[in-house]
Parts: sequence; C-alpha cells; structure tokens
Amino acid sequence: MQDKKIVTLIDSDSLIHRAQWRNTFREAIVKLDQDIEDVIIGTYADKYRVAVKNTDGSNFRKDLLPTYKIHRNRSVALEHQLSALIRHLVKEWDAEKAIGQEADDLVVQWQREELAKGEYIPIIASIDKDLLTHSGTHYRMGERKIIYNTPEYAHYFFHLQLLMGDPGDGIKGLPGVGPVGAEKILEGVDPGAYRQTVIASYKTKFGKDWKEQLQLNGDLLFIRPKKGVGFII
Repeated sequence: MQDKKIVTLIDSDSLIHRAQWRNTFREAIVKLDQDIEDVIIGTYADKYRVAVKNTDGSNFRKDLLPTYKIHRNRSVALEHQLSALIRHLVKEWDAEKAIGQEADDLVVQWQREELAKGEYIPIIASIDKDLLTHSGTHYRMGERKIIYNTPEYAHYFFHLQLLMGDPGDGIKGLPGVGPVGAEKILEGVDPGAYRQTVIASYKTKFGKDWKEQLQLNGDLLFIRPKKGVGFII
C-alpha cells in the first residue's frame, strides 16, 4: 500500500504580521515568501493550502463581541500594507480568504475535510496556540517542529481557555483567573468532569449570569470545525 502524502494547511495571519514588523513593504514580501517556503519544506508537504484573513472585515466573533481584538486597531497606512500582503498571498500562493470567520477556523475545516477524504495526512501549520484546542498533527511554526496534539490535551486546553480567557484577543475568562489559576482549577479533575468543573466555576463567579457569560466565551474561543457549528454548553 502506498504511503499517504502530506497536505499542509497554513494559518498565515501570524506570518503576515511577523513579516510586516519593522520591515519595508518590499522586505515584508520577501520574508513572507520565505516563511511560507520554510513551512512547506519543514512539513515535507506534497500539497499545501494557505488561509488568510478576509479583508472585508466580516467575522462572526466581532458580531458577538464588538470589542474583540479592538486593541489591535492599526493605522490606515498599516492596514493598507497588511491588505496588500494578503493580496500577494492570494495572487502568488493561491491563498483562500476566511469569509465571515478567521483563518484558524478555515484550516480546521480543511483538516476535517482532508481526514474525511483520507487521501492526505493533514498538518496544521500555525503559531497560534489556540489551534491546540484541536487534535491532530501540527507544525508549530515558532519552534519549527512537528507535533501530534492528542485529543486528551486538546480537550484539556479548550477547557483551560474557557477558564482563563484569551487576553490577547480581548476575551475575558473568569475574573481574577489567569493561566496558573485555571490550571489549579482543573488539577486532578477527571477529563470527563472538565465541563461540570467549568460550569461550577462560572456559577461561582457570575451567579445568575453564568450561562450567558460561558456561552459567549465558548462561542469566541471555539474554533469551528464546520461553518455554523458553534459551542454548546
């Protein structure tokens, strides 16, 4: 039986911002191309797909929480440059825009499609730690290494995020609970009881509003494996 080939699914958002940082536009183009090539080589890819942010600004998370990533507001000049880098990826790397969602949602949806087809081994390539809420083979671009993220760890990490939120994206978890506090809450808890432990923690912190707060955070943090499939408490 012939070995399966590899398809690398690239979340390019972080690469775009990293290429742009302290570089001229021409330098950013060179760095971005080099980074994409490095990912393809580093994952031994036979095929690749590149996901990019949709430049029209549509994103269901912004609809849920208008302040989502608001601290990342940039100058008009910088936004034009980032949009130009996205256009470059679309033109030169056949990148696909994440309509109404984000690039990390799109790569997870591609992963599920590829797994269902069974023709290629999908590798999710990203810097974003949020993608570790989904199991499978990952290429951690920052460390330049391939890892297998177990279903057990993906399950644990998602519940950890529900407790601590994601300050980098403006998602507030439990008041006063950071990574260390979240780890302590789940310490020694059977994985089958993570959900109830999170619910109990939200009830303690938010009282009668616990369900609304948990639903909002879950919808914001849950990377959707299929469009329209949201977080269920």
